[in-house]
Amino acid sequence: MKGNRLTAIKLKVATYHLLAAFLLPAFAAGQIAESRVTFDISAAEAFIGTFEAMQQGKSEKQVDSLIDGMLALHAYAVSAERFGAKNQISPVSLEEYKRFLKSFTSDSVDVQGNTRLGMLKSRYVDTYSNLPDYKKLVNQLKAQLNEYSSGAVQLATEWLPKNVGLNAEVLVMFDIGGAAWAYKASDGKDYIMYSVLFLMDDSRNFDSDMFFKNLAHELHHVGIPLNSFANEVGYDSLPPNDRLKLYIDFMYDIVKEGMAQKFCSNAPGKFTPKPYPNEIYAAIPKGVENWNYFISDFQAINDSVKSFLNFIAYSDSVDAGQFYNRFVRYWTWKAGEVEKKEFALDRRYYYGAEVLGLVYTTLGKEALFEIMYDYRKLPSYFNLALKKAKPEGYESFLFDDRLADSVLHLK
Repeated sequence: MKGNRLTAIKLKVATYHLLAAFLLPAFAAGQIAESRVTFDISAAEAFIGTFEAMQQGKSEKQVDSLIDGMLALHAYAVSAERFGAKNQISPVSLEEYKRFLKSFTSDSVDVQGNTRLGMLKSRYVDTYSNLPDYKKLVNQLKAQLNEYSSGAVQLATEWLPKNVGLNAEVLVMFDIGGAAWAYKASDGKDYIMYSVLFLMDDSRNFDSDMFFKNLAHELHHVGIPLNSFANEVGYDSLPPNDRLKLYIDFMYDIVKEGMAQKFCSNAPGKFTPKPYPNEIYAAIPKGVENWNYFISDFQAINDSVKSFLNFIAYSDSVDAGQFYNRFVRYWTWKAGEVEKKEFALDRRYYYGAEVLGLVYTTLGKEALFEIMYDYRKLPSYFNLALKKAKPEGYESFLFDDRLADSVLHLK
């Protein structure tokens, strides 16, 4: 692991207590933040045992019993809740996942037309073909959790208000639908998942840098206080076509993913370099390819933001259905299907990282924290940052002052 942050906190167990007074009087100065992060790797170990049994030619009854036992673990219950939701893009169920796994003993792997399973297929095939490598990886990770995770907690909290504590359970598993995610489950707890499928580097070793930074990325999601603004304005009681509700829905992930991508995953940008220049940008090769494409297309992406905000602020009749249809087709990874490209990351990650990176380098951390607590400020602060930094062609990136003011006063 590169850098000094990893070893800066010495801890005996995978539970962390970080105490600090907050920097800004506006955000509860003097309050104490306490963080507790725990880990569950049992699902990854059970998965290795299941694939081993399949390769050893165990009976279908024995394999069924092992798979059912594995899927009964808490980690899979949380993953199934997340990816089985009706509002999930391309949901996947545990039943589909079981059929997918069992097909590895047949002539062809059956993804059943499921988009998520199709995206993960090649990684599962690699796991089945090289199971000893993944077993070694899981054992390495288990032995080093304290070391890597303490650094991730520190990195995440470097970019959060100091009165914000982290309280989460990290699930290390072979996931049914993703690479890494943060999720508040129906039991009220915050969970972070990291899939073993994405922990192998090109030399077939444990990619500790990727794990470290992406764990910090997901921990940041757990801590970022975006919901405080939504609660303050009564988001849950706002009607579907409400302008402020649409703005929150549009900007929420731009701020959340942008912050974590820039400052935890260490993303480069058009306006600002990586926050930690000598360390990796923690993204899979396809994600890096997407990122370079987005950087080259910033003008069009920024113009799209202006179009969406104009629609929200000024349209005579706000049609939520029209808004969300446009949003999904351009701003989520579903845009790849529309544009005949493969997107591992989407424009929300990129745009947020780009804008917030410039806000930080010109206006400082305090401005980032203000945006977290009221993301109506983002257009105005981006304008201030552009005018201060004056990157080439910055005038074309500025939001109209009237639009930025209208967004700031949405109610």
